[in-house]
Amino acid sequence: MKRTNVVLDEALLEDALRRSGEKTYSATINRALRELVRRLTLVESYNAISGTGWWEGDLAEMRQGRDFDIPDEIRDSPLPEKPKRRKPNRGSR
Repeated sequence: MKRTNVVLDEALLEDALRRSGEKTYSATINRALRELVRRLTLVESYNAISGTGWWEGDLAEMRQGRDFDIPDEIRDSPLPEKPKRRKPNRGSR
């Protein structure tokens, strides 16, 4: 652990202490630092996997040949009926 002196906004520290549920200022500050590092890590990870620029391509061209015909007997057939729910037995036998 590192011991240091810092100047903090008292109202902000009190609000953070109350909202976090921590018991000490030190625990509150450590929690805030862990949360900051976690969020920055998520942002860095997202940026690393999010690509490097604009996508170039023709979506219509890529979709060519993906059309398919649904046979009439399947398209026009009614949907199967849902099974009827049985009422639970109540009482003794």
